[in-house]
Amino acid sequence: FMLGYNPAGALLADGSAFPPGLHIPCMVNGQLWYVKVRLPKRALAEARRHGRRLPKYMMLRGSRTALFNADALLGARVAVVVEGEFDALLLGQFLPEGWAAVTMGGAGLLPGERFLPYFSGVERALLALDADGAGRKALAAWRKLLGWAEAAAPLPPGVKDLTDFWRTNGDINEWINSCMKKGK
Repeated sequence: FMLGYNPAGALLADGSAFPPGLHIPCMVNGQLWYVKVRLPKRALAEARRHGRRLPKYMMLRGSRTALFNADALLGARVAVVVEGEFDALLLGQFLPEGWAAVTMGGAGLLPGERFLPYFSGVERALLALDADGAGRKALAAWRKLLGWAEAAAPLPPGVKDLTDFWRTNGDINEWINSCMKKGK
């Protein structure tokens, strides 16, 4: 996935910032669509100390909204839509052959005309969005957009997303098995 880490950040020649943090590029069909940066906690804390609030994520100038891991849907039977890149990266390590984890990178984002065709070849679309207000709104929006999409198996109460589930020693493979059984 070509992840990178830049501990210091820098200013680019065009005057834009290259922030410190974990850099997450989104490539679709060999073309770079965006680079999102997850700022380190220390940078967020430092900004707060100086009276500034920074978002956890920043997009580099020139980035365009895209479906992260879209190419994995080509030939996939099952698409699992999650809310963020970390959920997609984590889940992708556990998915069986023919399954793909994708994200638009946030709860309020839906695929437009450019990325909707990537879903045309899948048999099932499972929506594994965050267990919060934004996730519930996104679930309704995705179901409206893809009328045949279904909610994935629920996570335990108090768990926000798949990454939280994994961090609390949740069994991702068991969750995937629950998703498989749900569709039968």
